[in-house]
Amino acid sequence: MKKIKLTKKNLILFVVLAATAIAIVVLDQITKMIAVRAYEDGKLPVTVIKGVLSISYLENFGGAFGGMAGRHVLFFVLTVLALPAFCVLIFFRRNSGNAGCFAVAMMFAGTVGNAIDRAFRGNGFFNGGVRDFIATECFGRLDSVFNVADISLVAGVALFAASLLFFDKDSLLADAKRKKSAAEKEEQPHTEREDDGGESGQN
Repeated sequence: MKKIKLTKKNLILFVVLAATAIAIVVLDQITKMIAVRAYEDGKLPVTVIKGVLSISYLENFGGAFGGMAGRHVLFFVLTVLALPAFCVLIFFRRNSGNAGCFAVAMMFAGTVGNAIDRAFRGNGFFNGGVRDFIATECFGRLDSVFNVADISLVAGVALFAASLLFFDKDSLLADAKRKKSAAEKEEQPHTEREDDGGESGQN
């Protein structure tokens, strides 16, 4: 069995990722508490950019941006599966590049942030409402109300996709560039030999 080695660089990366995830979860919970207090004091909604963005408040019993309402058991199962999967993903991609690892940490934090609401703000099994307060007003039917955890989760997914395509050492486009570079290196000696042969014939 191949022994897994962790370098000092890996350990520092894990600490930074953990600190990042914790900071996002703390920010998510603090902003939610502020939104609840403002709502209870009658200070919401507040327009940030007229017709574009406002601060409001609602409790969402669905997923990110309001989908799949009432699926409590499903959300619990997805959370239980997702959190260890994120940890495993970070571990095995620790040497591929930082972008992908930070993306997974953001997804982890977003999942935890909303899981806290579902676990502790309901009167049953994982059925609490997620506190949403950032409202868009410029997308018509696509307008939604969300929170910091949702932003972290969606941004993490986008960054992870970008890292797989562009940023990581084993990204798809980087691999294509390596193959192209290797092919060019193989063709170069062949071209040089042909040129040498032509010059010899002329001599």
